[in-house]
Amino acid sequence: MTFAISFIFYMSLYHKNKILGSLFFLPLILFSYLKVLLGRSTLVQGIDQSLDILSSVNFKLSFDYILGVSLNLFQGTLNVANSLLLNPEHTIIYKKKSFSLLVSSLDGFSHIINQHAIRINKFVPLNAFSEVINFGIGYLLAYLCVVFVWLRLTTVIFLMRRNIISFSVFILSVWVMMQQSQYALRTSFRQIIFLIIISWIYIKLNKNQNHKDNILT
Repeated sequence: MTFAISFIFYMSLYHKNKILGSLFFLPLILFSYLKVLLGRSTLVQGIDQSLDILSSVNFKLSFDYILGVSLNLFQGTLNVANSLLLNPEHTIIYKKKSFSLLVSSLDGFSHIINQHAIRINKFVPLNAFSEVINFGIGYLLAYLCVVFVWLRLTTVIFLMRRNIISFSVFILSVWVMMQQSQYALRTSFRQIIFLIIISWIYIKLNKNQNHKDNILT
């Protein structure tokens, strides 16, 4: 689904056949949602069950499907709104570990999350936006600075060259952004830092190559 959304946007900027690409991938996006919504409650999971799930679609329930897709699309917003009503107070160790770049086996976050994580209910965790808003102004500013650098570098790469690397970084960025609306900050923060490092290295290499080309010419 993330790939399909990214591909449509990418083609809308750079490809002449943007309409054909959209017509192909928009149904794929809808099918991806339906597969998750209808298939997550089944006993058998996996890609090989996709056709069986598709065949179980009841078009009489189209309104329910559209409503379910809409709720999932805006779940991040609802999560933030509910968190403000909940007004959670996270422990200092949970806040700091949420920004940690270490794996859980090294910093013990797998144990911390079980003791200190705050959830809206048993099945719905606070997403990254909800957590960082409720962490406090210092943590929020730090997060916003990191996100600014990440989006800035990603945009530079996206506009610099049209190749597999820029497209891959763009797909991963869209995926991480969507992930933040569903899962806790810890899940996505290290991925943001990874994208910043990859983007910086790529931009640096391109600048060096352009400098060499200018010298040769």
